[in-house]
Amino acid sequence: MIIIFGAGIIGLFSGYELLKKGKKVKILDAQGIKADATNAAVGMLAPLIEAKPQEKEIFDLMYESKKNWEENFKNEKNRILVGFKNNNALMVALNKDDEERLKFKKRFYKKIGFETKFLNANETLKIEPSLNSNVLCSLLCQNQDQVNPMLLKNFLTKEIKSLGGEILKIRKIKKLTINKNKVSFN
Repeated sequence: MIIIFGAGIIGLFSGYELLKKGKKVKILDAQGIKADATNAAVGMLAPLIEAKPQEKEIFDLMYESKKNWEENFKNEKNRILVGFKNNNALMVALNKDDEERLKFKKRFYKKIGFETKFLNANETLKIEPSLNSNVLCSLLCQNQDQVNPMLLKNFLTKEIKSLGGEILKIRKIKKLTINKNKVSFN
């Protein structure tokens, strides 16, 4: 039996993958925890938006992760169930410093093999008319995907239960003891 602490997206995905490999899994989810990354997440699968120019290695990891998502959610029904969307993203400049930052990022993206498009204020506002009218310009990054974290959590929960896994709600864990392959907690 494998025990996973936490039924957020990471814990659920871990349990799901283990169950698909034939392992027995129990996920313990503590109630009353104030830190809840899954509910705070926006589900961005957007390596161009998230990576900084000096972070080529993390960009490569995020890009591989994005490709895994695309591969794992090719099925249209499952895409709908997790709220998977193929999106474009805008990085917006409100002043000259922001504009220079976007130009720098555009050069970095091109260097690593990705084309982006620089848009002036009118082109930017045509795409996103609700933006601040002080927009100077933007950088359009295509194929920056997104999932809905709550739909993904519901999807994984159902899959885990259908594969025989358990998700148990527990009180806050105050003490964890591991002794001779046994785990106990209070």
